[in-house]
Amino acid sequence: MLALPLLLFAPPVGAVALWLISTVALGHGLFEGVAQRRMPIAAARVLRWQREVPVLGIGALLAAMALVPGLNLLVPVLGTAAMTHLLHRSAPPR
Repeated sequence: MLALPLLLFAPPVGAVALWLISTVALGHGLFEGVAQRRMPIAAARVLRWQREVPVLGIGALLAAMALVPGLNLLVPVLGTAAMTHLLHRSAPPR
């Protein structure tokens, strides 16, 4: 809600700000959602902090995909699959 006035008064800056917010929300939300099914909440957050750059990279790609009509329907499926892959690639073996 704080970034919404930016969209009204400085549209290019506001659009980038909203895309960045979407990047963080999608990246963190999907990674922690996948990780918390396999480990405790504290361990999932620590792993997300350790893998912050790839999590935000995938979040940025998903946020960009969400802007394309039709392609945005695949964001939850592809995002969950990508975060599951990232989790299993980065989690310590049992």
